[in-house]
This record gives sequence, structure tokens and C-alpha cells, in this order.
Amino acid sequence: MIEPKYRTFGRRSWACVVDSLVFLPLAVANFFIASGDGVPIWLRSVWYVGGSFSYIAYRVIMHARYGQTLGKMATGVKVLDISGFRLSGRQAFLGPVNE
Repeated sequence: MIEPKYRTFGRRSWACVVDSLVFLPLAVANFFIASGDGVPIWLRSVWYVGGSFSYIAYRVIMHARYGQTLGKMATGVKVLDISGFRLSGRQAFLGPVNE
């Protein structure tokens, strides 16, 4: 049986919804920039590269610094390493692959 402290599927699902809402303004801006009417190609290129890495950077920085994203803070989920301590920057960088 799974220990109660590891039963976080529902809270993690809601955390994903909250994190998606955090990035909603970027999605709206992306709609207008990607439409291309009057937007220079260099600006679209810079926006694409920045936008591509923004969510990954958000997750890594938030997990390394706080052990949580804003969504996980809202739902009470904290990510710790196997020994129960806060994640290092390296673990946060490698962690989203296994999470």
C-alpha cells in the first residue's frame, strides 16, 4: 500500500492546472506574436526561443529555490530528495525528467 504522504496524484494534477494558469498570459501573447501580422521575424524568433525554455526554467528555478512551483505551493506539495532534504540545483535540473 502507498504511504499517505506519497498520495499526491490529485494535488499534483491541480498544481499542473495552477501552473498552466500562471503561463496563460504568455500563451495569449504568443497567439498575437505568432500570428505574424506586422511582427518582425527576428522578434518572433527571439520570442519562440525564450518561450520554449520559459516553462523548463520556471520549474528548475522554483524547485531548486523553494522545492515547489507556484501550483505546488497552492496545493501543498513539496518536492524533496530521497533523503528528505531540499533539492539541489542539479537535482532540480535533472528531476523533471523523472517526475
